[in-house]
Amino acid sequence: MDGSKAAGAIRKYCSENNLGVGDRLPPERRFVELLEMSRTQLRRGLARLEAERIVTRTVGRGTFLAQSHSGAGDMSPRDVMVVRSLLEPAIAKLAVSTATRADLANVMEILEASEKASTSDEWERLDAALHTAIVKSTHNPLVVDLYDRITEARSASAVWGELKRRSYGPESRAAYERHHRTIVQALIRRDHKAIEAGVMEHLRYVSDIMLGSDQP
Repeated sequence: MDGSKAAGAIRKYCSENNLGVGDRLPPERRFVELLEMSRTQLRRGLARLEAERIVTRTVGRGTFLAQSHSGAGDMSPRDVMVVRSLLEPAIAKLAVSTATRADLANVMEILEASEKASTSDEWERLDAALHTAIVKSTHNPLVVDLYDRITEARSASAVWGELKRRSYGPESRAAYERHHRTIVQALIRRDHKAIEAGVMEHLRYVSDIMLGSDQP
């Protein structure tokens, strides 16, 4: 079981047990028994959900649900891509104006780490972290909250996870990394037009490879 499937099992447990924001997940020893997976698989799943801001983990206290899944599972991958296409180019343009030097350094660090990732799980975790870092560089809580809703919808969708796994390969990863580097370089140059174009190109590619070329 890879990290994506483990994360899906954790999400399913939270939904079936009506866990809400702030609720604590079972201790690790008990959780692996409930989900019938190894500790390594559980930790990979939790790391993925933590990167997606679905859970928070505190040493000595445990793991807590950070977002509600209410309604998110009803959104299709097509719904998610439509919303991403509407919001993410504008969010990236805002980040060009608001990102600090520390934000830019963090984004570049994540980009370089993703390019060195040795497994698909690690790469997907860093892919999500890169997008989140750009959004957080807007320093606008409402924008961050809106993006969290998009992330939540993706995480709650078993179909999205399966489509992402099927579309992953050397060719698609190389394309993603080209797009990511183009976007990050535009952010560093403070180039509004280039980052908007870069994000739009990236999202069109994601739609094509995951859902087909008939996307809006």
